[in-house]
Amino acid sequence: MLEGVRTITGKNVRMVYVTSGGTVYGDPEKIPVDESIKPLPLSPYGASKLAVETYLPIYEKLCDFSYSIIRLGNVYGPRQDPHGEAGVVAIFANAMLEGRSVRIFGDGNDQRDYVFVMDVIDAILRASQNQYPGPFNIGTGIGTSTNRIFEILSQHCDYRKLPIYVPPRAGDIGRISLDYGKAREELSWSPVTRLEEGLKATVASFRG
Repeated sequence: MLEGVRTITGKNVRMVYVTSGGTVYGDPEKIPVDESIKPLPLSPYGASKLAVETYLPIYEKLCDFSYSIIRLGNVYGPRQDPHGEAGVVAIFANAMLEGRSVRIFGDGNDQRDYVFVMDVIDAILRASQNQYPGPFNIGTGIGTSTNRIFEILSQHCDYRKLPIYVPPRAGDIGRISLDYGKAREELSWSPVTRLEEGLKATVASFRG
């Protein structure tokens, strides 16, 4: 991606770099976490995302372009791919509607900040139209456990099976939620979609 930036030199381009807030911050002591907290990624994926962030100011000077960095919570919504390793909402909803068992890593009490895809799109558009580099947290400020996600989706999917708990994965964080105060102040952005509404819309999209 960074090498591709070289091709836009002098073309008055603004770039919005979308990264993962959860993986960049690691497992902070206090939540919700704001942008002043030093990132401490726990996985190679998170470290790679943070590395790109550190390169952007350098490339901005070398290639004459501007940028914004947005750090996302756990994005979910209609048409999310249910077949990868990430995207617990899509994975759960798809399995439930097909009557398959649902696996939960760990005890299910881990917390993530789930933000609806349409709210994320709004944030990206706002970041592309302002002069601030960020980084900006894009989340709800609320941590929701995997067990709670399972419970809500079960209701919308009419799913009656219990989850299967399996050992946690190395590098998974315990809890994270993102303080979006900076985005509210500088981008005039706030999330508008309640979790229950977003999950209901996501299930409806999988039903077709």
